[in-house]
Amino acid sequence: EYMGGKTKDKLATNVCEIFDITQNEWGRGPSLNEEKSNISGISLNCSDIYSFGGYNGSYLSTIELLQISGENVWKVIKLKSNSGWSSRNGAACWQVSESEVMIFGGVTEE
Repeated sequence: EYMGGKTKDKLATNVCEIFDITQNEWGRGPSLNEEKSNISGISLNCSDIYSFGGYNGSYLSTIELLQISGENVWKVIKLKSNSGWSSRNGAACWQVSESEVMIFGGVTEE
């Protein structure tokens, strides 16, 4: 799956594309809620896809969730105000347990 990115004019996009490995072809997925590039993404437990941060002229702290077996719509995740998550793009993600993701690296405004 491919989320966000830039157009040929180098503008951020909210496009989501899905590659079908059995048919060897690309299809359109549900659009992200905002245009962005340099997204960090991860699939958890083969049922949820998360999009972290990104860039669209400023560094983003947005987290979006797509539940694969759900409504097929990206939903913005509201965080607790003291979550410690900061705006960034291009970070790496790693699933460390069934309910936790480690996010490290990337570029921030700090």
